[in-house]
Amino acid sequence: MNQEFNHYLNFTVVTKKIVQNVSMITEKYRSIIALLPQYFRGDYPYGLILQELPKNLYTILLVTYILYGALLTFIILQLCALNLYGVKAARRINKEVKLSLPRYPYLSIILPVKNEPIEVIEDMIKRLSTVIYPRDRFEIIIVSDDPKDYFEKIKCRVESISEKLGLNVKLLNREPIGYRGLAYNYAVNYAKGEILAFIDIDTKLPPNYFIEAINLLNNGYDIVSSSWRGYVTLPTSVARSLKVVYDIFNELFLRGRFLCKGFTIAGGSNVVMKRRVFEQLNGWCNCSADDLDLSIRARLRGFKIGLITNIYVNVEVPPNYTILKSQSARWLANGVWALRNYMKSIVKSRNLSLWEKIDAFLWLTQYPSLSAIPLSIVISILTYLLNVIIPPIPILTLQIIFTLLSFGIFFNSIIIGKKCGYSIIDIAGSLGRCAILSIALSYSALICTLKALFKEWSWIPTPKGVKVLSSKTGNLVLEFTVTLLLTALAVSFIILENYILSMYLLMNVVFMLYALMNSRIR
Repeated sequence: MNQEFNHYLNFTVVTKKIVQNVSMITEKYRSIIALLPQYFRGDYPYGLILQELPKNLYTILLVTYILYGALLTFIILQLCALNLYGVKAARRINKEVKLSLPRYPYLSIILPVKNEPIEVIEDMIKRLSTVIYPRDRFEIIIVSDDPKDYFEKIKCRVESISEKLGLNVKLLNREPIGYRGLAYNYAVNYAKGEILAFIDIDTKLPPNYFIEAINLLNNGYDIVSSSWRGYVTLPTSVARSLKVVYDIFNELFLRGRFLCKGFTIAGGSNVVMKRRVFEQLNGWCNCSADDLDLSIRARLRGFKIGLITNIYVNVEVPPNYTILKSQSARWLANGVWALRNYMKSIVKSRNLSLWEKIDAFLWLTQYPSLSAIPLSIVISILTYLLNVIIPPIPILTLQIIFTLLSFGIFFNSIIIGKKCGYSIIDIAGSLGRCAILSIALSYSALICTLKALFKEWSWIPTPKGVKVLSSKTGNLVLEFTVTLLLTALAVSFIILENYILSMYLLMNVVFMLYALMNSRIR
């Protein structure tokens, strides 16, 4: 009985404290409302602060506002561009496709492989047997960086299936030196094509892909790539959500950007170009960011890059948080690498318009911008601890603009998603789940950005298909550390009876736990 009574007393005490805190918060906000006229007159240059701070803390607050303002301005630029792309992309997605050409130039399709299951290579050969292109006008070149014994197994199976399908397939084996770009360059030495196509082995092409690509090349473009849609190999909730979001955001980032005459990049999963362009560019680089490097060098030289906007290739989406983290880290590091190596040349280029130069910067910083999330969390905690209820008017204005633009992205995503065939519930749910994963990713994005600023990124291929099940890519030490730190801070603020800040921190803990729960295939 005594134990039950003590529990009752404890519950009563806690309840009274919560009621008292609610009353205090209500009274606080009444006093804030009374001060709003003075705030909007500009009487509070450091924001609406309920108690006077020591002078040194005002200096810290000023520096915080400057950093936060710069961060918000940068994100607002990204969101403005995305809304512009979204308006363009939402107008029309489908249009008439082409099924023939007046002339069929000889085409060399180059497929790099390394440690790929033979079944994956066979599937690609079968898919290429269905393309709409005369059999005597194209060849397939498989360049393998595999050990000799495994290459012989690939060769045996591929020669057998290509003979049955009536395809001209060459198989090359080379020493695994450097990055994928060197494998491409090696294969071109054996290619006869006037047109060169560089395709990832797991990319799924529509039958008329080469017709559409060469049609763009005939219409003045020098390098061509296609918008892509995701496909799911392992049907996890993460994969399903990412497919929806990737489909929508590829319309925004790729198709919308191209229609706005922005800085178009030829995506690494599928690139088709004229052989003379390849030779003038001296081929692919020996670097991780080979598609970015090729596209930037091409535009700096005045070559035109086109995007196929009426058909899509299909690319596999990550099935869990760990693989998503690996993929995002590579994309982020590649952007930072290109920013370091090419931004100066981009700014000075006479072949690029001012808009393309701005858009190139936005493209290369789109993944590093994830780093803004943990910085904004730190700034939010700091300003709350300094009793800032409302920030200065310039910061508040930026926050309102940020919010409105974010809603704009959401509404554009709904419109584009519906045109892609998804329901509003699927779109909203997928956007929400991916937003949570992005918040969890942001901590590793910050570390990755800092590393990429000072050193080269080592290529780590993103595991695909069943290889994911045995993959050991990435670790979750950072995520566990951040989760424990946020939990400790939340508990500390509960003890200090700062319930609003503790709830904010606990919400971020939940986000981290969601990512950790989705870090493995179950």
